[in-house]
Amino acid sequence: MSALMTATEAAALTECEQTIERGLKSWDEMGVALRRIHEERLYRAEHGTFEDYCRDRWGFTQQYATSLIRGAALAETMVSAGLPAPANERQARELAKVPEPDRAEVWQRTVERTNGKPTAAAIRETYQPPAPAPAPVPPSDADLLAGTDWPAGPAEPEPKPAAPKPAPAAMTAAEQQRAMELVAKQAYLNAYSEAVDGLIALESYAASGCTPPDDIPGNYPPIATVVDRLEAVLSTWKNWNTR
Repeated sequence: MSALMTATEAAALTECEQTIERGLKSWDEMGVALRRIHEERLYRAEHGTFEDYCRDRWGFTQQYATSLIRGAALAETMVSAGLPAPANERQARELAKVPEPDRAEVWQRTVERTNGKPTAAAIRETYQPPAPAPAPVPPSDADLLAGTDWPAGPAEPEPKPAAPKPAPAAMTAAEQQRAMELVAKQAYLNAYSEAVDGLIALESYAASGCTPPDDIPGNYPPIATVVDRLEAVLSTWKNWNTR
């Protein structure tokens, strides 16, 4: 249900949306504008939720908007510390994985090490998470009693073995087929959701006029291969709709 807004709020919404449109070339300003729209509920005149606003007005998910908002906040923190802001959302997302107390130092070292041309991969190389501490070894009974005059007590009785659990009833062929279908459907839905978010981010990045990133991991397919696969998926989808 829509809600009335003041003239000042409507003007603020217009200003923020103009910033978001420019945000195709300035991702951090886009995050700042989305944060204001979310915090002040400037979307409420025509949309019931922020999620609806992101989907209907801009064509991306609330998850992607949240990533932009967090990245913009991180960029502001780096600038406040006297450091340059990350150049793109990928760098901000990678830097956000670093614990907050170490974030500014890792970013500064990365900028210096790359001569002012940091990448997301360079951030991963700079920050090496500490190895987890080994689990403490509980003291033995002998350690606990060492140096005392306490007499050793009687040995504890051995616990009785647990009764074997009855074997589960075998599934029928129809139940097995249904279970396989549900697993496959969930896997498809998970892959579809990730693909949609990825395509939205890829479209935003491509629309900005930027060149392809120079730090794509070696196990990622080339851009040309991605395009070929997208065309194959589109062809398959068209065949489905003609059946």
